[in-house]
Amino acid sequence: MRAFSASMKMMVVLTIALGLVFGGCKKKGKKSKSKGAKAGMASLKAGKSKKINKKLKKLKKKVKKLAKGEKEKLKKDEYKRLTLALATCKLKKNNWDYKCPAFLELQRVRKEKKLAIKDFTKWQGTWALTLLGNKAPALRWRAVSMMSSAWAGGMKEEYVKAIIAAGSKEKNIGVLRFMLDAMDSNQKKHPTVGEFIIKNLNHENEDVRLRAVWSLAAWGKDTKGAAKAMINVIKSEKVKKVQQAACEGAGKLDDESVLKTLKKLTLNKKTDPDLYYYCFKGVIQMWTGYPFHPKNPSQKAYKLTLQLLKQGGRTEKRPPWGIAGMFNNLYKEDDKRYKKWAASAKWYKRKDLVKAIGAVIKDLKAGWMIRSYLVKTASKLGAEKKYFQKLLKAYKGKEKKHPHSLVTKALSKRI
Repeated sequence: MRAFSASMKMMVVLTIALGLVFGGCKKKGKKSKSKGAKAGMASLKAGKSKKINKKLKKLKKKVKKLAKGEKEKLKKDEYKRLTLALATCKLKKNNWDYKCPAFLELQRVRKEKKLAIKDFTKWQGTWALTLLGNKAPALRWRAVSMMSSAWAGGMKEEYVKAIIAAGSKEKNIGVLRFMLDAMDSNQKKHPTVGEFIIKNLNHENEDVRLRAVWSLAAWGKDTKGAAKAMINVIKSEKVKKVQQAACEGAGKLDDESVLKTLKKLTLNKKTDPDLYYYCFKGVIQMWTGYPFHPKNPSQKAYKLTLQLLKQGGRTEKRPPWGIAGMFNNLYKEDDKRYKKWAASAKWYKRKDLVKAIGAVIKDLKAGWMIRSYLVKTASKLGAEKKYFQKLLKAYKGKEKKHPHSLVTKALSKRI
Protein backbone atom coordinates (compact mmCIF):
# COMPACT_ATOMS: atom_id res chain seq x y z
CA MET A 1 0.00 0.00 0.00
CA ARG A 2 2.89 2.34 0.87
CA ALA A 3 4.64 1.48 -2.42
CA PHE A 4 1.42 2.10 -4.39
CA SER A 5 0.90 5.44 -2.68
CA ALA A 6 4.46 6.49 -3.47
CA SER A 7 4.04 5.54 -7.14
CA MET A 8 0.76 7.51 -7.40
CA LYS A 9 2.43 10.59 -5.93
CA MET A 10 5.29 10.26 -8.40
CA MET A 11 2.91 9.99 -11.34
CA VAL A 12 1.10 13.14 -10.23
CA VAL A 13 4.39 15.01 -9.94
CA LEU A 14 5.42 13.78 -13.41
CA THR A 15 2.16 14.90 -14.95
CA ILE A 16 2.41 18.41 -13.48
CA ALA A 17 6.08 18.70 -14.41
CA LEU A 18 5.49 17.66 -18.05
CA GLY A 19 2.51 19.98 -18.31
CA LEU A 20 4.62 22.92 -17.19
CA VAL A 21 7.47 22.03 -19.55
CA PHE A 22 5.33 21.61 -22.65
CA GLY A 23 3.08 24.49 -21.68
CA GLY A 24 6.12 26.74 -21.38
CA CYS A 25 7.38 25.65 -24.82
CA LYS A 26 4.02 26.41 -26.42
CA LYS A 27 3.88 29.94 -25.02
CA LYS A 28 7.39 30.70 -26.20
CA GLY A 29 6.43 29.42 -29.68
CA LYS A 30 3.64 31.98 -30.00
CA LYS A 31 5.97 34.87 -29.24
CA SER A 32 8.55 33.78 -31.88
CA LYS A 33 7.33 34.86 -35.35
CA SER A 34 10.52 34.67 -37.45
CA LYS A 35 11.53 31.45 -39.27
CA GLY A 36 14.91 31.45 -37.45
CA ALA A 37 13.21 31.75 -34.11
CA LYS A 38 10.76 28.96 -35.00
CA ALA A 39 13.64 26.69 -36.10
CA GLY A 40 15.55 27.43 -32.89
CA MET A 41 12.47 26.74 -30.83
CA ALA A 42 11.93 23.40 -32.59
CA SER A 43 15.54 22.43 -31.89
CA LEU A 44 15.15 23.45 -28.27
CA LYS A 45 11.96 21.41 -27.95
CA ALA A 46 13.67 18.36 -29.47
CA GLY A 47 16.56 18.64 -27.02
CA LYS A 48 14.26 19.03 -24.07
CA SER A 49 12.15 16.12 -25.24
CA LYS A 50 15.19 13.81 -25.26
CA LYS A 51 16.14 14.83 -21.71
CA ILE A 52 12.56 14.47 -20.53
CA ASN A 53 12.29 11.04 -22.16
CA LYS A 54 15.44 9.86 -20.40
CA LYS A 55 14.15 11.11 -17.07
CA LEU A 56 10.78 9.54 -17.76
CA LYS A 57 12.34 6.14 -18.42
CA LYS A 58 14.27 6.30 -15.15
CA LEU A 59 11.23 7.43 -13.22
CA LYS A 60 9.03 4.75 -14.84
CA LYS A 61 11.49 2.07 -13.75
CA LYS A 62 11.43 3.54 -10.26
CA VAL A 63 7.63 3.58 -10.22
CA LYS A 64 7.50 -0.06 -11.39
CA LYS A 65 9.87 -1.10 -8.60
CA LEU A 66 7.81 0.78 -6.05
CA ALA A 67 4.61 -0.77 -7.40
CA LYS A 68 6.17 -4.23 -7.01
CA GLY A 69 7.12 -3.42 -3.45
CA GLU A 70 10.85 -3.18 -4.15
CA LYS A 71 12.82 -0.80 -1.93
CA GLU A 72 14.74 2.19 -3.19
CA LYS A 73 18.51 2.09 -2.79
CA LEU A 74 20.27 3.83 0.06
CA LYS A 75 23.63 4.94 -1.26
CA LYS A 76 26.80 5.86 0.56
CA ASP A 77 26.43 9.66 0.30
CA GLU A 78 22.90 9.65 1.66
CA TYR A 79 23.81 7.27 4.49
CA LYS A 80 26.73 9.50 5.46
CA ARG A 81 24.54 12.60 5.39
CA LEU A 82 21.92 10.97 7.63
CA THR A 83 24.57 9.69 10.05
CA LEU A 84 26.37 13.02 10.31
CA ALA A 85 23.04 14.66 11.10
CA LEU A 86 23.09 12.68 14.37
CA ALA A 87 25.48 15.35 15.65
CA THR A 88 22.31 17.31 16.53
CA CYS A 89 21.24 14.60 19.00
CA LYS A 90 21.89 15.14 22.68
CA LEU A 91 22.98 12.15 24.70
CA LYS A 92 21.03 11.37 27.83
CA LYS A 93 22.88 10.76 31.09
CA ASN A 94 23.68 7.13 30.36
CA ASN A 95 22.09 6.38 27.02
CA TRP A 96 21.23 7.43 23.49
CA ASP A 97 18.28 9.71 22.78
CA TYR A 98 16.07 7.40 20.76
CA LYS A 99 13.53 10.17 20.20
CA CYS A 100 16.01 12.49 18.49
CA PRO A 101 14.52 13.62 15.08
CA ALA A 102 17.76 12.88 13.21
CA PHE A 103 17.88 9.37 14.64
CA LEU A 104 14.23 8.72 13.78
CA GLU A 105 14.88 9.91 10.23
CA LEU A 106 17.84 7.56 9.87
CA GLN A 107 15.74 4.69 11.18
CA ARG A 108 12.93 5.51 8.76
CA VAL A 109 15.21 5.61 5.73
CA ARG A 110 17.01 2.42 6.75
CA LYS A 111 13.65 0.71 6.94
CA GLU A 112 12.30 2.02 3.64
CA LYS A 113 15.45 1.79 1.52
CA LYS A 114 17.80 -1.03 0.63
CA LEU A 115 21.51 -0.53 1.34
CA ALA A 116 23.54 -0.14 -1.85
CA ILE A 117 26.94 -0.29 -0.14
CA LYS A 118 29.21 -3.26 -0.80
CA ASP A 119 30.60 -4.98 2.29
CA PHE A 120 28.68 -2.51 4.45
CA THR A 121 29.96 -3.76 7.83
CA LYS A 122 33.60 -3.36 6.84
CA TRP A 123 33.02 0.03 5.19
CA GLN A 124 31.00 1.32 8.14
CA GLY A 125 33.64 0.27 10.68
CA THR A 126 36.43 1.90 8.69
CA TRP A 127 34.45 5.13 8.35
CA ALA A 128 33.59 5.00 12.07
CA LEU A 129 37.30 5.25 12.91
CA THR A 130 37.29 8.78 11.46
CA LEU A 131 34.31 9.75 13.66
CA LEU A 132 35.88 8.79 16.99
CA GLY A 133 37.53 12.20 17.18
CA ASN A 134 34.44 14.16 16.13
CA LYS A 135 33.48 17.16 18.28
CA ALA A 136 29.89 15.94 18.65
CA PRO A 137 29.52 13.39 21.51
CA ALA A 138 26.58 11.78 19.71
CA LEU A 139 28.75 10.98 16.70
CA ARG A 140 31.49 9.51 18.88
CA TRP A 141 28.84 7.37 20.54
CA ARG A 142 27.56 6.34 17.13
CA ALA A 143 31.09 5.56 15.93
CA VAL A 144 31.52 3.04 18.74
CA SER A 145 28.15 1.53 17.89
CA MET A 146 29.23 1.14 14.26
CA MET A 147 32.34 -0.78 15.33
CA SER A 148 30.67 -3.05 17.88
CA SER A 149 29.74 -6.65 17.18
CA ALA A 150 26.63 -8.67 18.00
CA TRP A 151 28.90 -11.63 18.74
CA ALA A 152 30.72 -11.85 22.07
CA GLY A 153 34.40 -11.15 21.45
CA GLY A 154 33.73 -10.23 17.84
CA MET A 155 35.25 -6.75 17.77
CA LYS A 156 38.29 -6.30 15.52
CA GLU A 157 41.61 -5.53 17.15
CA GLU A 158 42.06 -2.24 15.26
CA TYR A 159 38.68 -1.08 16.57
CA VAL A 160 39.57 -2.10 20.13
CA LYS A 161 42.84 -0.17 19.98
CA ALA A 162 41.15 2.90 18.51
CA ILE A 163 38.35 2.94 21.11
CA ILE A 164 40.75 2.49 24.03
CA ALA A 165 42.95 5.30 22.71
CA ALA A 166 39.92 7.57 22.33
CA GLY A 167 38.49 6.39 25.68
CA SER A 168 41.60 7.44 27.58
CA LYS A 169 40.84 11.04 26.52
CA GLU A 170 37.02 10.89 26.52
CA LYS A 171 35.36 13.53 28.71
CA ASN A 172 31.73 12.75 27.96
CA ILE A 173 30.45 10.28 30.58
CA GLY A 174 27.76 8.79 28.32
CA VAL A 175 30.25 8.05 25.54
CA LEU A 176 32.81 6.54 27.91
CA ARG A 177 30.23 4.30 29.56
CA PHE A 178 29.13 3.09 26.15
CA MET A 179 32.72 2.33 25.19
CA LEU A 180 33.04 0.08 28.25
CA ASP A 181 29.73 -1.59 27.48
CA ALA A 182 30.50 -2.15 23.79
CA MET A 183 33.91 -3.73 24.42
CA ASP A 184 33.35 -5.75 27.61
CA SER A 185 32.66 -9.10 25.89
CA ASN A 186 36.10 -8.86 24.23
CA GLN A 187 38.14 -9.20 27.43
CA LYS A 188 39.21 -12.77 26.75
CA LYS A 189 40.20 -12.17 23.12
CA HIS A 190 41.71 -8.74 23.72
CA PRO A 191 43.32 -8.49 27.21
CA THR A 192 43.79 -4.73 26.82
CA VAL A 193 40.01 -4.34 27.15
CA GLY A 194 40.12 -5.85 30.65
CA GLU A 195 42.99 -3.54 31.56
CA PHE A 196 40.98 -0.55 30.31
CA ILE A 197 37.94 -1.61 32.35
CA ILE A 198 39.97 -2.12 35.54
CA LYS A 199 41.55 1.31 35.05
CA ASN A 200 38.08 2.87 34.94
CA LEU A 201 37.14 1.30 38.28
CA ASN A 202 39.01 4.31 39.67
CA HIS A 203 37.40 6.92 37.42
CA GLU A 204 36.30 10.12 39.16
CA ASN A 205 32.71 9.67 37.93
CA GLU A 206 30.58 7.13 39.84
CA ASP A 207 28.51 6.18 36.78
CA VAL A 208 31.66 5.23 34.88
CA ARG A 209 32.88 3.20 37.88
CA LEU A 210 29.52 1.43 38.07
CA ARG A 211 29.61 0.57 34.37
CA ALA A 212 33.17 -0.72 34.77
CA VAL A 213 32.05 -2.99 37.64
CA TRP A 214 29.22 -4.42 35.54
CA SER A 215 31.52 -4.95 32.56
CA LEU A 216 34.17 -6.71 34.63
CA ALA A 217 31.59 -8.90 36.40
CA ALA A 218 29.87 -9.92 33.17
CA TRP A 219 32.92 -10.86 31.08
CA GLY A 220 35.98 -10.63 33.30
CA LYS A 221 36.47 -14.27 34.29
CA ASP A 222 39.61 -14.46 32.15
CA THR A 223 40.84 -10.96 32.91
CA LYS A 224 44.09 -10.84 34.83
CA GLY A 225 43.69 -9.14 38.22
CA ALA A 226 39.87 -8.98 37.99
CA ALA A 227 39.19 -10.52 41.41
CA LYS A 228 41.75 -8.35 43.18
CA ALA A 229 40.39 -5.23 41.49
CA MET A 230 36.82 -6.10 42.51
CA ILE A 231 37.82 -6.70 46.12
CA ASN A 232 39.51 -3.28 46.17
CA VAL A 233 36.24 -1.70 45.01
CA ILE A 234 34.29 -3.50 47.77
CA LYS A 235 36.73 -2.31 50.42
CA SER A 236 37.37 1.26 49.29
CA GLU A 237 34.33 2.44 47.27
CA LYS A 238 32.36 5.21 49.01
CA VAL A 239 29.31 5.19 46.72
CA LYS A 240 26.94 2.45 47.91
CA LYS A 241 25.49 1.42 44.55
CA VAL A 242 28.98 0.84 43.14
CA GLN A 243 30.13 -1.07 46.21
CA GLN A 244 26.98 -3.23 46.16
CA ALA A 245 27.40 -4.04 42.46
CA ALA A 246 31.00 -5.06 43.12
CA CYS A 247 29.97 -7.39 45.96
CA GLU A 248 27.54 -9.27 43.72
CA GLY A 249 29.82 -9.03 40.68
CA ALA A 250 32.76 -10.55 42.57
CA GLY A 251 30.79 -13.79 42.80
CA LYS A 252 30.49 -13.97 39.02
CA LEU A 253 34.23 -14.03 38.40
CA ASP A 254 34.63 -17.75 39.05
CA ASP A 255 37.49 -16.97 41.44
CA GLU A 256 37.38 -18.33 44.99
CA SER A 257 39.82 -15.68 46.23
CA VAL A 258 36.91 -13.26 46.65
CA LEU A 259 35.15 -15.53 49.17
CA LYS A 260 37.12 -14.33 52.19
CA THR A 261 35.80 -10.79 51.71
CA LEU A 262 32.24 -11.91 50.97
CA LYS A 263 32.21 -14.21 53.99
CA LYS A 264 33.36 -11.46 56.32
CA LEU A 265 30.65 -9.08 55.13
CA THR A 266 27.76 -11.57 55.09
CA LEU A 267 28.42 -13.13 58.50
CA ASN A 268 28.86 -9.74 60.18
CA LYS A 269 25.45 -8.62 61.46
CA LYS A 270 26.64 -5.01 61.54
CA THR A 271 27.10 -4.95 57.75
CA ASP A 272 24.76 -2.51 56.00
CA PRO A 273 21.59 -4.53 55.08
CA ASP A 274 21.75 -3.54 51.41
CA LEU A 275 25.43 -4.41 51.07
CA TYR A 276 24.76 -7.69 52.91
CA TYR A 277 22.05 -8.51 50.36
CA TYR A 278 24.31 -8.02 47.34
CA CYS A 279 27.20 -9.88 48.98
CA PHE A 280 24.84 -12.78 49.76
CA LYS A 281 23.91 -12.84 46.07
CA GLY A 282 27.61 -12.90 45.24
CA VAL A 283 28.10 -15.95 47.47
CA ILE A 284 25.26 -17.84 45.73
CA GLN A 285 26.61 -16.84 42.31
CA MET A 286 29.85 -18.63 43.19
CA TRP A 287 28.29 -22.09 43.40
CA THR A 288 24.99 -22.19 41.51
CA GLY A 289 24.85 -18.90 39.62
CA TYR A 290 21.85 -17.25 38.03
CA PRO A 291 20.83 -17.40 35.25
CA PHE A 292 23.90 -19.46 34.23
CA HIS A 293 25.84 -22.07 36.20
CA PRO A 294 29.51 -21.24 36.91
CA LYS A 295 32.18 -23.40 35.25
CA ASN A 296 33.94 -23.95 38.56
CA PRO A 297 31.27 -24.09 41.28
CA SER A 298 32.65 -23.34 44.75
CA GLN A 299 31.96 -25.87 47.49
CA LYS A 300 33.09 -23.35 50.10
CA ALA A 301 30.50 -20.82 48.84
CA TYR A 302 27.84 -23.56 48.98
CA LYS A 303 28.67 -24.31 52.62
CA LEU A 304 28.63 -20.58 53.42
CA THR A 305 25.16 -20.29 51.84
CA LEU A 306 23.84 -23.04 54.12
CA GLN A 307 25.51 -21.33 57.10
CA LEU A 308 23.91 -17.98 56.26
CA LEU A 309 20.45 -19.54 55.89
CA LYS A 310 20.82 -21.28 59.27
CA GLN A 311 22.28 -18.21 60.97
CA GLY A 312 20.23 -16.92 63.91
CA GLY A 313 19.23 -13.35 64.62
CA ARG A 314 16.95 -13.15 61.59
CA THR A 315 15.15 -9.90 60.77
CA GLU A 316 13.01 -8.46 57.99
CA LYS A 317 16.17 -8.08 55.91
CA ARG A 318 18.20 -11.07 57.11
CA PRO A 319 18.12 -13.18 55.02
CA PRO A 320 16.99 -10.89 52.17
CA TRP A 321 13.97 -12.03 50.16
CA GLY A 322 15.75 -11.32 46.85
CA ILE A 323 18.07 -14.32 47.18
CA ALA A 324 15.26 -16.90 46.97
CA GLY A 325 14.94 -16.74 43.19
CA MET A 326 18.65 -17.45 42.77
CA PHE A 327 18.10 -21.16 43.41
CA ASN A 328 16.03 -21.50 40.21
CA ASN A 329 18.91 -23.18 38.38
CA LEU A 330 18.59 -26.14 40.73
CA TYR A 331 15.09 -27.11 39.61
CA LYS A 332 15.90 -28.31 36.09
CA GLU A 333 17.68 -31.56 36.81
CA ASP A 334 16.94 -32.95 33.33
CA ASP A 335 18.61 -29.98 31.65
CA LYS A 336 21.99 -30.67 29.96
CA ARG A 337 23.53 -27.61 31.59
CA TYR A 338 22.41 -28.76 35.03
CA LYS A 339 23.89 -32.23 34.49
CA LYS A 340 27.20 -30.71 33.41
CA TRP A 341 27.19 -28.49 36.51
CA ALA A 342 26.20 -31.39 38.80
CA ALA A 343 29.20 -33.39 37.59
CA SER A 344 31.45 -30.63 38.99
CA ALA A 345 29.33 -30.08 42.11
CA LYS A 346 28.98 -33.61 43.49
CA TRP A 347 29.14 -32.15 46.98
CA TYR A 348 25.74 -30.46 46.49
CA LYS A 349 23.02 -32.17 48.51
CA ARG A 350 19.49 -31.06 47.77
CA LYS A 351 18.17 -32.29 51.14
CA ASP A 352 20.73 -30.12 53.00
CA LEU A 353 19.60 -27.00 51.13
CA VAL A 354 15.94 -27.83 51.77
CA LYS A 355 16.68 -28.27 55.47
CA ALA A 356 18.46 -24.90 55.65
CA ILE A 357 15.55 -23.26 53.83
CA GLY A 358 13.15 -24.78 56.38
CA ALA A 359 15.04 -23.07 59.19
CA VAL A 360 14.16 -19.70 57.63
CA ILE A 361 10.52 -20.56 56.89
CA LYS A 362 9.70 -21.51 60.50
CA ASP A 363 11.35 -18.42 62.00
CA LEU A 364 8.58 -15.86 62.44
CA LYS A 365 11.16 -13.09 62.92
CA ALA A 366 12.37 -13.47 59.33
CA GLY A 367 10.69 -11.35 56.66
CA TRP A 368 7.36 -12.82 55.50
CA MET A 369 8.34 -12.35 51.83
CA ILE A 370 11.47 -14.51 52.07
CA ARG A 371 9.54 -17.11 54.08
CA SER A 372 6.65 -17.40 51.62
CA TYR A 373 8.96 -17.38 48.60
CA LEU A 374 11.13 -20.12 50.12
CA VAL A 375 8.03 -22.31 50.57
CA LYS A 376 7.74 -22.29 46.79
CA THR A 377 11.49 -22.92 46.44
CA ALA A 378 11.39 -25.92 48.79
CA SER A 379 8.41 -27.31 46.90
CA LYS A 380 10.25 -27.09 43.58
CA LEU A 381 13.28 -28.73 45.16
CA GLY A 382 11.11 -31.73 45.96
CA ALA A 383 10.20 -31.22 49.62
CA GLU A 384 7.54 -33.69 50.75
CA LYS A 385 4.16 -33.15 52.42
CA LYS A 386 5.40 -33.97 55.93
CA TYR A 387 8.10 -31.28 55.55
CA PHE A 388 5.47 -28.57 55.14
CA GLN A 389 3.26 -30.05 57.89
CA LYS A 390 6.15 -29.80 60.34
CA LEU A 391 6.85 -26.17 59.38
CA LEU A 392 3.18 -25.25 59.74
CA LYS A 393 3.30 -26.28 63.43
CA ALA A 394 5.65 -23.32 64.08
CA TYR A 395 2.71 -21.02 63.24
CA LYS A 396 0.25 -22.58 65.70
CA GLY A 397 -2.07 -19.88 67.03
CA LYS A 398 -0.84 -17.34 64.48
CA GLU A 399 -2.18 -18.94 61.30
CA LYS A 400 -4.56 -16.06 60.66
CA LYS A 401 -2.42 -13.23 61.95
CA HIS A 402 -1.07 -10.95 59.19
CA PRO A 403 1.49 -11.24 57.63
CA HIS A 404 2.08 -14.80 58.94
CA SER A 405 -1.21 -15.83 57.34
CA LEU A 406 0.39 -15.34 53.93
CA VAL A 407 3.07 -17.90 54.79
CA THR A 408 0.67 -20.41 56.32
CA LYS A 409 -1.52 -20.13 53.23
CA ALA A 410 1.49 -21.02 51.06
CA LEU A 411 2.35 -23.95 53.38
CA SER A 412 -1.24 -25.25 53.44
CA LYS A 413 -1.26 -25.51 49.64
CA ARG A 414 1.56 -28.07 49.86
CA ILE A 415 -0.22 -30.27 52.40
